[in-house]
Amino acid sequence: MKRLSNIQIVACVITASFFALSSSGGRDDSLSGHPSDGGSCNNCHSGNSSAGSITLTGAPSSYTPGQIYPLTLTLNDVDAAHGGFQIVAVRSTTNNTQVGTFQNIPPNTRITSSNRLTHSNPDDLSGGTVSWTFNWRAPSTSPPPSVTFYYSVNAVNGTGGTDGDQVRNGISSSIALPVELLTFDAIRKSDHVQFNWSTAVEKNAESFEIQSSGDGISFETIDRKRAEGNSDKVQYYSSKAHNVTKNDYFRLKMIDFDGSFAYSKIVFIKSKSTTPIVSLVSGIIEIDFHENQSVNISVYDLSGKTFVSETTPEIERWTIDASSFPRGVYIVNVEGSNTERFVKKIVVQ
Repeated sequence: MKRLSNIQIVACVITASFFALSSSGGRDDSLSGHPSDGGSCNNCHSGNSSAGSITLTGAPSSYTPGQIYPLTLTLNDVDAAHGGFQIVAVRSTTNNTQVGTFQNIPPNTRITSSNRLTHSNPDDLSGGTVSWTFNWRAPSTSPPPSVTFYYSVNAVNGTGGTDGDQVRNGISSSIALPVELLTFDAIRKSDHVQFNWSTAVEKNAESFEIQSSGDGISFETIDRKRAEGNSDKVQYYSSKAHNVTKNDYFRLKMIDFDGSFAYSKIVFIKSKSTTPIVSLVSGIIEIDFHENQSVNISVYDLSGKTFVSETTPEIERWTIDASSFPRGVYIVNVEGSNTERFVKKIVVQ
C-alpha cells in the first residue's frame, strides 16, 4: 500500500491594475509566496484593504499518481476592476520546483519559464467575481510524500498603478490516498462472497480491511489482510466472506503504518438468490420465498390464458385460492428481487 502524499494547498491570487497586468503579462519570476521564492505579489502591489476573498475548489482530499484533478481558483472583490494570478505545486516548503503539470489552462493565462501557471492578460471582475478553471495532473512517477500548492491575490483598483491594490493569501490542506488502488470487486458465489483487489504501487503499506454494511452508511470489518508493504509492481489480493445472505455494501479500507487510511469505492451486491417452494394443498397455491422480497407472480394454463398476474412488495409467503380454477395443468411463474426466475407446473383437480 502506498502512502502517496499529504496535499497542502497554500494560495496567493493576484489582481493587479489593468495597466500593470497588461504591461507585465504575468510575472515569470517566482513570486507565488513559497518560502524559497523571491516573494509574492506584495513585492509590487499594495495599498488597499478592501473586503474580499479567494478560494481554491476541486483540490482532492487524496490524490492518485497520474490522475487529473480539475481546480477552480476564484477571487471575490466588489471594489476591484481586474484580476490575475500565479500558482505553483511543489514537494515541500523547502522545495519550490513545480510538481505535476497544469493542463487545459484558461484564456488569458500561460505557463511561465519556472512552470508556474499565471495570467497573461487581465480578467475583468464582472460583478465582483472572477474564476479560473484548469487541471492539475498529479506526478505519475516518484510521487512525493507531500504536495503543496501556493497561489496569491491582488485586487486591482484599475487606476493603472501598482498602489491601491489588495493582495490576499490563503491555505488549505488534505490527506492523500494511502495507495494507488487499481481494482476492487465483490462477487457472490454459491456459499460465500469473493473479494478481489489490486494495487499499482505500495509504500509503507500496513494492511487492508474488508468492511460490510447493510445500509451503505454504517460499516463493520469482516476480514483483514496484510499488505505487501512496499512495492512498485502490481500486487493482487483476495478474500472470502461466508454467511453473507442479505443485500450488502462493501468497501476496502487501506491503512498505512502511520495509522492514516483511506477507503475504496463502495460496491453493492444483491443477497443470495433462493429457490421458492411452490405447493398446492386443498386448492390453495402457496409460495414460500424464505425471506421478505419483492416478487412478480403469474399463473396461466397451457393455452396461455392468465389467471393471476401481480407484483407484490416485501412478502415472505404468497397464497391464492385456486379451487375455482377449471381442472387442468397450470404454470406458476415466479421472479423475485432475491430469486431468479422459477417456473413450476401444478395440477388443479
